[in-house]
Amino acid sequence: MSSPFVIAAIRDVAPTLSEPYPQELRRLIDSLYDYSKFKISLSQNEEIARYHICAILAIERLKPQFNFQDPVLDKAPVPTKMVAQLLNIFQNHFQVKSSKPTPVSTPKKKIDDKKLKVPTPSPSPSKRKPGRPPGSPNKLTLRQKLEKASGDKSTSSSNSTPQNSPKKQIISDEFLQKTPKKNTQSQPNTPTKSILKFNGNKTGPTSNYSSPTKYMKLLSASEITALCNKFQLDTDVTQNIIETFKQYCRKVSNEWILLCGLIINCYFVIHHKVINEQLGSKTSTIKAMFSLQNGGLMLEQVNTSVNIAHNLIAYNKWFKQLKIKHGVSLESQSIASTTGNMISPEVQFHSAQKQKAYHDWLQKIKTELIQKSLDSSSNTSANTFL
Repeated sequence: MSSPFVIAAIRDVAPTLSEPYPQELRRLIDSLYDYSKFKISLSQNEEIARYHICAILAIERLKPQFNFQDPVLDKAPVPTKMVAQLLNIFQNHFQVKSSKPTPVSTPKKKIDDKKLKVPTPSPSPSKRKPGRPPGSPNKLTLRQKLEKASGDKSTSSSNSTPQNSPKKQIISDEFLQKTPKKNTQSQPNTPTKSILKFNGNKTGPTSNYSSPTKYMKLLSASEITALCNKFQLDTDVTQNIIETFKQYCRKVSNEWILLCGLIINCYFVIHHKVINEQLGSKTSTIKAMFSLQNGGLMLEQVNTSVNIAHNLIAYNKWFKQLKIKHGVSLESQSIASTTGNMISPEVQFHSAQKQKAYHDWLQKIKTELIQKSLDSSSNTSANTFL
């Protein structure tokens, strides 16, 4: 039976592949994982993506046999740029190991023993004449070498870089005409940074995989629903989470922070009795969300997402109705608690002097209110008598 980590890795990198997964694929991932664990050492941040890297390699290798689709890179627990780097490392290592030619025994003509015992006399060595040996290509001159090198550079640059627009070309030509040439020798082009995409057959950049820019693509409703179902949320709650996510997704740096916070807040409201009775229930819920999310968040970020999402939905109608439905009091969610009021439960007085001053001030306010109510009632009765 395959490890649950293998199943989770396949589910992330091949979301369209239906279960049960082929046995050959699972065995290949296990073997690649064991081999890479023994041969390739990774850092602590990169180690969590080892199963996903092995799954991508296995899917790419078995693609012709099972007609798999291209694996997805943005579902790994690390950024896609790191995934591309790790794929190149793994593929280069596997190619180096497998590209060593095995010695093949070629048939040789049997040599007679008598010829070995009686060597034939070699002719007297003659002085070699100047020049290249017969059959060798003619030696290129220095000018021909320079022309060939410049031609290779121009062809490679024309193939790799797009042509300039006509407007930019005119500006560059005018600039070159006005600028005096200080040095006619051409300077080497500085390499530009580019994100390499993994290729199953070659180590160079290709376009077989999805671009890393898709990491910022909004989550679909099906993905949000699948994550809500793992926490056993009702359909109406899931629908409210999807609508709220679409409303506030542009206001956070990472969409997964908003989604994790929304689901955890709803889970805390629905199961508030169990969470209040059992110690450590909130921590276990946050850790469960940390293991299920695919946004590359750290545990501290998942913990922070609870407060971020709560500040956004604290006064939404559907969230208040959810609290009323499950018997959660709304006293701590009054509007005064968000205006910096000193009476909110978040502020506690620790010294006896401050507590006494607070109670005296509160008693004074109550006395004044009672006195005003009595005065108003007496004035009303006097007017009625007259």
